Amino acid sequence: MSLTCDSARVAAALSAGVVTASGAPPRVTRGWPKTFEALPCLAVSEASNRVASWRDDGDYIQEIETDIRVFAVRADEIDALARQVESVMTRLDYRRALTYDSDADAKGGVRMKVMRYRVFI
Repeated sequence: MSLTCDSARVAAALSAGVVTASGAPPRVTRGWPKTFEALPCLAVSEASNRVASWRDDGDYIQEIETDIRVFAVRADEIDALARQVESVMTRLDYRRALTYDSDADAKGGVRMKVMRYRVFI
């Protein structure tokens, strides 16, 4: 098995499966957003990718951890989006490893929830 990069599939699934309070999909980026002008926003990044099992001199199972950062101004909007992210990631066979809240930009009023998911492929 060769290296599996799953961030593009995750980003596409989030774009198709998550909607904001207005009914529109949020902006989904690969990596940290360049600006916070268009909120809410979801940022997808690979946190780790390692071989979980070797067989016949090659990698057989990979463990991938993916971080989804949910950015918004209001905490209730982040919570609503986080529930949708959970649903999408579960459908992709990922399991939540951790979540935590943070002020991404305290001066600008941008809040962030980090959600880390793990899958074995």
